[in-house]
Amino acid sequence: MSIENYYKLKKFILCNVDKNHKIRDNERGDKMKNNLHIVLRQLRDEQNKTQTELANDLHISQKTYSNYENGTRQPSIDTLIDIANYYRISIDYLVGRYKLTKED
Repeated sequence: MSIENYYKLKKFILCNVDKNHKIRDNERGDKMKNNLHIVLRQLRDEQNKTQTELANDLHISQKTYSNYENGTRQPSIDTLIDIANYYRISIDYLVGRYKLTKED
């Protein structure tokens, strides 16, 4: 990934909105905060992994991962990318942006 694309992706996730798409229920980015921990738990449960196993695979501490699942801490952009790559899903799905509508 080029440095330019990295910063574009980082801005996209931090804003949780871009000029071509919008989130139906919430354009302020709260959707990520409200749903990320739920998606993380569901994905981990589907893989039958413990928090410790997943944290080791992602090279982070179990406590850090636990904070992500509890919603008390938000992962960095790099960690979001690592989690999405680990599960082979898009970051959009991970942060709850799978219900997009295109602006006319």
